[in-house]
Amino acid sequence: MVNRDDERLRFVPHEKAVKPIHGPCYCYVDMYWCVDDQGSLMFWRPGKSGVVYAQCTFSRALTETIRDRLYPWAEVSHIPLVFTPLE
Repeated sequence: MVNRDDERLRFVPHEKAVKPIHGPCYCYVDMYWCVDDQGSLMFWRPGKSGVVYAQCTFSRALTETIRDRLYPWAEVSHIPLVFTPLE
C-alpha cells in the first residue's frame, strides 16, 4: 500500500488535467484514473529521472485492482480526455 503523502505521488487537479495544452503533450483518451478525494489525478514518480507514470488504464476492473492493492484510499474515475505536457 502507498500512503497518500508518499513523496513519489504527484496529484494534478481535474480542472487542470482536462484543459487543452498548447504545444507538445500526451493525450489520454477514455481512461480510468486513480484519483484522490478531491478528484485530482494521480501520477507516480519512482525516482529522480523525471519519468512520471499516469495511474490509469483502459479498464475499470484493472484500475480498481491497482487501486485496491496500492491506493485503497483512492477512487476510480473515468475521464474522457486528459492532457499532460511532454517533459
